[in-house]
Amino acid sequence: MAKDGIIIVEFYSSDQYIAEGLNKRHPVSLKSGQTTIKLTVLEVLSGDYQLTQVILRPDTILSEKEEYRLYIEDLNNKAFPPKFLNEKSRNWISGPITVKRNVTTDVSAFNYMITETKKTLVSYGCGPASWVYFNVSGLDSSTLYVRTTVKSLRSGSVTTYVLPIENGQVRVGHGMCSGAFYFKNAGDYEVTFTLTDQSYNKSITSRSLVFSQPVKATDEE
Repeated sequence: MAKDGIIIVEFYSSDQYIAEGLNKRHPVSLKSGQTTIKLTVLEVLSGDYQLTQVILRPDTILSEKEEYRLYIEDLNNKAFPPKFLNEKSRNWISGPITVKRNVTTDVSAFNYMITETKKTLVSYGCGPASWVYFNVSGLDSSTLYVRTTVKSLRSGSVTTYVLPIENGQVRVGHGMCSGAFYFKNAGDYEVTFTLTDQSYNKSITSRSLVFSQPVKATDEE
């Protein structure tokens, strides 16, 4: 991650209760040896289907020479213990996090374009996986995420979630067991995108694109 970069933590299914309690009931921090760095909660974003994400930012600049681990403390809900919980300390501890030199780019200056490229719908497993793919052009390597807002034009419901950009593409929808956006046979949808860099600096929001949910079965997810 970048020295002043964000950390995105996702909570699935019964673990979602932790998200709203971060830095309230459950302190969250980065630790390296004897050093503890507090993390500020920038946003809590609830997905449509079994997912909630939290956007965190360190309160101080991180060191490239250190290796950090993310700690979430005081997880005492025995009915829904999260995976990788230390039963003795009641803390959740991540794998190692390393720091790299920042890539500084003015994301507000990007003249980017987003276009829909394909839809997929796979129905086996625990439920259908339904995705709409969008291609993002005009980027550089500093742009890692896109803050995505989907609105149902029939019901008016709105969901916002931060998605990764992978090989110049963004997938909007859900997998078989979870996902940020769930299509409920609600007619057409409207989506807007806001690019962000490693430090959560944001671009101008894109124009609205209208799309329909996948309805034709495909061989690929």
